[in-house]
Amino acid sequence: MSEPLHIRRSATFLDFAVATLGIGTLYLAIMGLVATEMSGAMSVAFLTLAAGAGLGSSFLLLRRRWAWILCAVVAAVITVAGVAVIFLEDVRWIGALHAVVGAGVLGALWTGRPALIPRSKRPVRSQA
Repeated sequence: MSEPLHIRRSATFLDFAVATLGIGTLYLAIMGLVATEMSGAMSVAFLTLAAGAGLGSSFLLLRRRWAWILCAVVAAVITVAGVAVIFLEDVRWIGALHAVVGAGVLGALWTGRPALIPRSKRPVRSQA
């Protein structure tokens, strides 16, 4: 029996969010390594976001609710940081880009929410 159409469409949005966060994981890891020259705290923040995005997007492929929450938190942090950077004089466009991408990922996650597997419908592991 096939899944209903709205579940398949929702899964497509989740796949878009996973792909975007996968690219974002590499970006955040590189930024974390570059930021070591400026500030250790900034480097730790970028690398923590990269780990959260990587872990969340990996398990979001398995349609886990906790991974959806983790990805939503990472996308919200990226959006808020982008909005904050908009107020800097020379790099407004970078902040705007981050705010738009973060908001797009949040929108894709919200739209893909019906495709998450409820806890009651997950396959049970055998105790063998």
